Amino acid sequence: MGWRNGKLTPQSGVHYVAEGLPFNWTKVNTEGRKTFSAFAELEAAKEKVAILACSR
Repeated sequence: MGWRNGKLTPQSGVHYVAEGLPFNWTKVNTEGRKTFSAFAELEAAKEKVAILACSR
């Protein structure tokens, strides 16, 4: 968890918002969507790599 390339990683964003609850509750949905999107992109990239590896 932490920062990568000057940006907060998705996992850290959710973690830091959760630490501030109940005051940061309005940011939970936004950070959750960012995290979901990041992991969806990661899964798509993993699938592409697996397909490329099988086609060799």
